[in-house]
Amino acid sequence: MQYGNHSLEQMLSQLPQEEQSTYRRWLNQVLREVIQTRLTPRQQEVLHFYYHCGLNLTEIAHALHRNPSTICRTKQRALQRIEMYLAILPKQ
Repeated sequence: MQYGNHSLEQMLSQLPQEEQSTYRRWLNQVLREVIQTRLTPRQQEVLHFYYHCGLNLTEIAHALHRNPSTICRTKQRALQRIEMYLAILPKQ
């Protein structure tokens, strides 16, 4: 994910190691909450297959009996929702 000219990983690498761990735990908690409460069941399913199972979009489309372009759009919309939610979080 990009934040301005920096990726999240670049920003985290600037923090002391202890703060990196704390921030990563907090971010994982926030992401889980966003995924569970802000995404549709289909978006959750596509992200699960993509990130947890390591399937590509064509494999997901085949498993769900959908067109690959539909799966691509579903994934894009899910990531946009996540980014939108993260953008409104207070800066710490």
